[in-house]
Amino acid sequence: MVSRLFAAICSTSGHAATAGSAECALPRRHEVGATGQEPLTWALNTHLPAIVCRKFTRSRIVAFSTGNIYGLVPATGGGSLETDPRADWRIRHELSGRERMLEHFSLTQGTKVGLIRLNYACDLRYGVLVDLAQKILVGAPVDLAMSWFNTIWQGDANAMTLRCIERVASPPLLLNLTGPELLNVRETCEKLGQLLGRKPVFVGMESPTALLSNARRALNWFGQPRVSARPVDRVGRRLAAPRRTDPEQAHAF
Repeated sequence: MVSRLFAAICSTSGHAATAGSAECALPRRHEVGATGQEPLTWALNTHLPAIVCRKFTRSRIVAFSTGNIYGLVPATGGGSLETDPRADWRIRHELSGRERMLEHFSLTQGTKVGLIRLNYACDLRYGVLVDLAQKILVGAPVDLAMSWFNTIWQGDANAMTLRCIERVASPPLLLNLTGPELLNVRETCEKLGQLLGRKPVFVGMESPTALLSNARRALNWFGQPRVSARPVDRVGRRLAAPRRTDPEQAHAF
């Protein structure tokens, strides 16, 4: 499906000069199924944004990036700010490449762009909280090497992202998007364990640093998320509910 979408967009890229002025939103970078498809992953994450920018030169473009573009920072520092440098790691090159392509066309064409560095969207069906809860349910060990994380409810992330269309700019707007709190993995798992009636199993040593973002700018613009910054109760109760009638269904969604 992704390959066909990429091919379809490439086939129309020769008509860039006819670009309109409608708003455009680029999806999140390609991750799922990337193993063994590294060339396609790079094409989707770096070449595809270039095609979109050439096609929609006068559009306002909001594109998802990632807070993982920063390096590890102390958990006591509140997280990385938009003005902090990108991490100069090999694993970050592809992440940076997506942003650089959008920056290039914003600067050379005047296209107004917003780069949304998201860390990490969660829902009742997916996200870091669900991942942790499912590990606890099946008794799988939780690694404490990355001891802290950010998260934001998917609906809040969507709402704030759409409002960024009004704030795109050239050079591009850079915006961290996540919840207002830094969550500790051990404490979160212990809370989830109480809700699920299971004792979490931990491995590894806790670290004082993590991949964290500071979303103060976004929160000042758009206000606090409508869903609690600590949606642990909501996720825990959702995962615990099937176990009341059928323990085999505890992680079957």
